[in-house]
Amino acid sequence: MTALRRRGFLRLAFLMLAVLAIALGIGPLAAPPRARPAGISGTRYILSVGNPSVSITVVEAAGSRWEMGFALGRLLQGEIRDMIVQAHALCSAGDPPAKGSCAERAAGLQGVLPPALQAEAEGLAAGAQVRTADILLLNALFEAWFPPAGGSLGTAGFAAWGPAVVSGRTLLGAGWRPAQDVSLLWVVRRPDDGLETAVLALPGWLGGLAGMNEAHIAGWVLPARTSDNSLAGLPASIILRGALEQGAAYQEALTWSMGRPHSGGAQVVFGGESWAAGVEWSARMQEPLASDANTLFAAGLFYHPDLAAVQLPALEPSLFSAAQQRAERAQARLRANSGWISVEKGLGFLSGWAEGETAAGSKERPVWAVLMEPAEMRVYLGTASGAQPAAFTAFEPLSAPAPR
Repeated sequence: MTALRRRGFLRLAFLMLAVLAIALGIGPLAAPPRARPAGISGTRYILSVGNPSVSITVVEAAGSRWEMGFALGRLLQGEIRDMIVQAHALCSAGDPPAKGSCAERAAGLQGVLPPALQAEAEGLAAGAQVRTADILLLNALFEAWFPPAGGSLGTAGFAAWGPAVVSGRTLLGAGWRPAQDVSLLWVVRRPDDGLETAVLALPGWLGGLAGMNEAHIAGWVLPARTSDNSLAGLPASIILRGALEQGAAYQEALTWSMGRPHSGGAQVVFGGESWAAGVEWSARMQEPLASDANTLFAAGLFYHPDLAAVQLPALEPSLFSAAQQRAERAQARLRANSGWISVEKGLGFLSGWAEGETAAGSKERPVWAVLMEPAEMRVYLGTASGAQPAAFTAFEPLSAPAPR
């Protein structure tokens, strides 16, 4: 056999082996893609309205769950890697305390994560070129990303609807003080198998702090620390996202969220065109969030006696008492304006909360807040160098054409 014929025979043999491997489900087609697959779409841009010095990053993705995750991972690769470094530091420092090692936290979330979100987590990891376990870890640390400071509340939220609102449309507002060097962004997802959503989130998150869906159901969630160390459940941030994808009505979203296994403590509120309702939970218990006529108020402090009994105050008693008093004053302001609440007064409420945060907490941590009506979301960013929020951006992502 000549050398030329031998080379031809070997090429044919290798080709037949490759076809056989693919037919048996092994080889390149069965391995997770490492390069950018064809057809995956995603965009990233900066949004700044009203004040060019203050902006927010927006990322959008569409397609299957894995494809959306991959696109978002590529778009946010640097930010996700930075977040993972911080996640390991938080977990190693034991914050929140006594809730397992980094590996245990990631494994606990993987055990309860719905298959669709597991696929998205794997896509995020592939796009950012990190481990899936690290994506799960930074999602499992929901409470730890929002440490309280001094006598500040750390978080606060409200909802007003019906006769309490001048326009008659539901108005939702909430604010958070993330850990230092952590920035929030808007993530817009258009999945093949669910409602379109836009959420305010951390890079690499599967869930969010606040958001709305294409049916104009809006919602927010506040972390509330408890002494319950259970890891067998979903963080409230992921439950919020899942509820917005599944609920075409606010009551559907609320019911879906209450039916999920949850870990840690949280308060979540959903609103539609003319109504709102909420729930607060620890890892093993849940109770409706108390309403006062046509308003709801929350501040990361449990109000139901049974839930308050399992709360783990993150502040020393005197500072914790001061935070409770500030929460009561904020709730009284909301109650006093019932019947005259408008977008401007909602912003005033958030501004008052931001003033207290910048006065009581660390001067380096920015304050983030969101104000939502059924078809509109506005983001406010307050820097710690001033008592008032620095500026706001108005954002209506679901009116934009879907990237395909």
